Amino acid sequence: MTPLLPLGALALLAAAPTAVAQPVDASAPAYALLVGSNRAGPGQQPLEHALDDAWRVRDVLVELGGYDPDHIMFLGDPELGHLLFALDALDDKLTDLSLREEGAVFFFYYSGHAKAQALNLGDEELPLDELKHRLESMQAKVTLVVLDACQAGALSQVKGAEPAADFSYNAAAGLNTQGMAVLASSSATELSQESTELGGSYFTHHLVTGLRGAADKDQDGQVTLSEAYTYAYHRTLISTSATAVGKQHVTLETDLRGKGEMILSHPGRASARVSFPEALGAEVLLHRTDSQTVVGELIKAAGSPLGLALVPGRYGALVRQGDELRRCELELSEGADLVFSTQGCELVPIVTQVDTKGDLEVDDRLEHLMVELSIGGGPYDESAYTDTLSAFGFDRPGAWLLPGVVMLNASVSYSPHRLLSGVLTLGNLDSDSWSREMAGLEDQTHSESFSWVTWRGSLQARGSYPLLRGWLVPYLQAGGGPAAVDTRFRSDDGDTDEWQWGWHVTGGAGLQLMPTIGSWRYAGAFLQLETSYAPVLENLIGDVHDSGRNAVLVGIRGGF
Repeated sequence: MTPLLPLGALALLAAAPTAVAQPVDASAPAYALLVGSNRAGPGQQPLEHALDDAWRVRDVLVELGGYDPDHIMFLGDPELGHLLFALDALDDKLTDLSLREEGAVFFFYYSGHAKAQALNLGDEELPLDELKHRLESMQAKVTLVVLDACQAGALSQVKGAEPAADFSYNAAAGLNTQGMAVLASSSATELSQESTELGGSYFTHHLVTGLRGAADKDQDGQVTLSEAYTYAYHRTLISTSATAVGKQHVTLETDLRGKGEMILSHPGRASARVSFPEALGAEVLLHRTDSQTVVGELIKAAGSPLGLALVPGRYGALVRQGDELRRCELELSEGADLVFSTQGCELVPIVTQVDTKGDLEVDDRLEHLMVELSIGGGPYDESAYTDTLSAFGFDRPGAWLLPGVVMLNASVSYSPHRLLSGVLTLGNLDSDSWSREMAGLEDQTHSESFSWVTWRGSLQARGSYPLLRGWLVPYLQAGGGPAAVDTRFRSDDGDTDEWQWGWHVTGGAGLQLMPTIGSWRYAGAFLQLETSYAPVLENLIGDVHDSGRNAVLVGIRGGF
């Protein structure tokens, strides 16, 4: 957990850029409290990128928003007491400025878990009513509240809920007051989402990209609140429209009467820029080379110019045009305005990965064709068929050594969808061997044996539910198909082989362990519980033996 940082401590953590832009309101100082919390409360999954999102907001405020680093408090995974202490400290500072008639701008940002009426800080909660009271009491000219909060509970508990059960809706509607604007990451009944590819939430990523210049629609070198909201709304909606969780609508509630347009950033004053020419039409993902931190993801439409304000340094860009993906390298020096070009960029295979933020974890990567090998077994089952063998003097000589049945299976699965697969399995359901000693002439004896192996070919449907970003995958499957038993009778008088044909049904539940190494995840292991019914083996008097059984299987899987 990152401890509470006093005002001014951020200067020790990160150096400010050489040129600092003017504040949001040139006539007033600007202060900010940025909170990122990955901690999970009861029934929640830990987040991965809430702290990263808060740092990105901090960077853009310092680089382009005109915020003095000494005027920013950053809290990482704070306890409730730390957050309340920080609000009180800033309240004292703003009150002092107000008494001196030096009103300030106050920026509050939170990324983390939330319930319908509270922020979640691990096992602790900050009720929305208390947060509203504290923010209203801040002696600031303008207060901007930005909330990137995922909902508590499973997806099924969110869909179809009333607006009162949604945190983002309650926050935007309930916190709004005169002189305050509330920007929330999603609307009623929606989850806020994280992206593994972006290394952060969709909403915060697009908001920061907009503040770096992508939202500057009128190209006047500054981004207003309305421009930032419009850009974040459309880009977040587009990015989440194809995810498993679904569309995410950014919301904005403002009551800034008499305050004028609120300027959030000044990309036109940046010390370095990347300009994308009018003719370029592409999807561009821009990241810092040293830290691999994504700084911009945008859809550049041909026919309109676009620029991003950045600090000097080395950058990498992934540029997608149609079915082609290129990797480019950029180097920005102080004062540079680099015109982007794809000439000399490396052509690379297309790889996409989308994850979710909060309680439901999903991995969109899809292994289409997999091969599985398994071994296991189950208990031996008696039947009317085996009772008849016993009545004729046969017994199982190896029963004391192997009381059950060993099963071997080979399967091929095809996945047309991340959650659904078709599985073709070939293997044995049953095998057994019986023998007896027969008396002959002149006190001679001879032996006879009877054995069988039951084979099956089954076609099954498998439903999977990836957890932990695809590392752990529970599944259910069911199906059936033909079955055949190969019987063999051996005696001194000769041997007899015979095949009998029938059918079987089967079903099971399993758990796959599929480790991820980079973008590669094509080998793993699994444990499966299975039950089958296969009335295939029948004798001349009508006794039937069920070759199916309850079984436990372990195996490996791999593919491409």
